[in-house]
Amino acid sequence: MSVTVNVYDEPPPLLAPNLVFVGEAGGTLTLSVSNSTSYDNELFVLMPTLPACGADPNGSRTWVEVFDNNDVSLAVFCDFDDRSDMASFAFTPADPPAQVYIELWDRVENRTIRSGSVTPIPTVGSTIAGLVANDRDADLNTLDPGEALSGVTLELIVDTNADGVIDPGEVTWTTTSTNGSGAYSFNNLWLRNYIVRAVSPSNATVLRSLDASGTVVDQTGTLLTAAGAGAGPTLNQSGTNQVGTTDPPSQGDELPRWSYTSGAAASDGGGAPSGPGPNSMNGALTTAPTHFMFLYGTGTVSGAVKNGGAAVSGVTVTVTRCRTAGAAPSPPTAGVCTLKHGNPSPHITNIVTDASGNYSVTGLLEGVYQIDVSPQTVGLSTVAVPGGPSSYLAVVTGDAGIANVPDFSIN
Repeated sequence: MSVTVNVYDEPPPLLAPNLVFVGEAGGTLTLSVSNSTSYDNELFVLMPTLPACGADPNGSRTWVEVFDNNDVSLAVFCDFDDRSDMASFAFTPADPPAQVYIELWDRVENRTIRSGSVTPIPTVGSTIAGLVANDRDADLNTLDPGEALSGVTLELIVDTNADGVIDPGEVTWTTTSTNGSGAYSFNNLWLRNYIVRAVSPSNATVLRSLDASGTVVDQTGTLLTAAGAGAGPTLNQSGTNQVGTTDPPSQGDELPRWSYTSGAAASDGGGAPSGPGPNSMNGALTTAPTHFMFLYGTGTVSGAVKNGGAAVSGVTVTVTRCRTAGAAPSPPTAGVCTLKHGNPSPHITNIVTDASGNYSVTGLLEGVYQIDVSPQTVGLSTVAVPGGPSSYLAVVTGDAGIANVPDFSIN
């Protein structure tokens, strides 16, 4: 009797690579697989019987490919003939990646394995820092309660063509959020062009301006970190390349604030009452490009309509946001309504009084609202109180602010 024994060679194990970012110099990134000595050298023999490595017929059995965080291939190392080649390898990407990972491809067994991602940090980086706040009492450089907004998401978008517009294909580099003081920062950035976009939370609108109909037209700031002094990064007091600041009071500059007259961020030149601060000198206004204003969207206007002291139901009441001629940019003052929003506008509400003659509108954005009553809707003709323009200007400010409107009298 004879026994046949078949012996099969087991393929060498393809271990998960432990990728490490080593450093950057002149745009060249150096990576390392820290567990490279654990690999079997059989994986890195040259294989002329397999497809060539470019013009070199002696491609390695295992290729190492570098990808960015969008799964785009950045570099291929196809000629490693020893596992030690993975201990240090470098490439120069056309565009700096936010994160990179590598994939090992054993061409003999046609199997792949991927590493975790690492974040390349530039040797000479830049910081973008800013604030989401509204200096409601216009005291210039003191953050009072309710003036800073925490938990706001800020997106940092690569402005590839430096046109200040988020174009198709321009990727979000990273995101962050404001802290309890309304401050945010993006650190260890490559010198390039970015756009910061604010994402409004559910209880507020983060913005720079509203158009005449009350539509948000600006929630972005364009940041040219690759530009020269004046538009790009300048050395702050700590010797760091920085665009903007998270802490205007420490630099003697004003906090951002809202102008209810213009319906936009109150522009200033970076000069506090004691004189121009560093932001004025380096060309970065405290309202731009890194700072954002916010308005709470949790206000309420309520009141009642009566006839001779009796409640009138079914009366149409129109609540319309408007701009004012008040001198102080924030908080708003119930002065002259210089520009009432026109249709269509998200800030015009029509409501009818209930059986008790009451009306209430909630979820209003901070500001001044003109209240108009239409007595014709119940067969009457005149607004007796208030007299004059037969309307009332109500002020809504702060989180969950309430404006109680005096009773309208119609007949």
